[in-house]
Amino acid sequence: MLKRKYAHICIVLLLVGLAVISLAAIFGYYNDVYGIVCFALGAALIIPALVIRFKFIKCPSCGQVGPLPQWSENGTKRCHQCGKSFIYDR
Repeated sequence: MLKRKYAHICIVLLLVGLAVISLAAIFGYYNDVYGIVCFALGAALIIPALVIRFKFIKCPSCGQVGPLPQWSENGTKRCHQCGKSFIYDR
């Protein structure tokens, strides 16, 4: 069974990181240093999201990395390797 908290953490970190990277273009227009800092901060948020996704969100049956983090739905995605549905807790 997959942990829903890891999926939530992964989704939130990824969205916040992408939002900060999108702000880098706006801040970079005024000053290059602000743009670089924003981009680095966004990348620093996206990297842990990817680590959580590839380390903790795996198929419970075969152990392959494959399921995309889901916020609330159960059983809608299947493993490409074994074909079983991904079931999250709660």
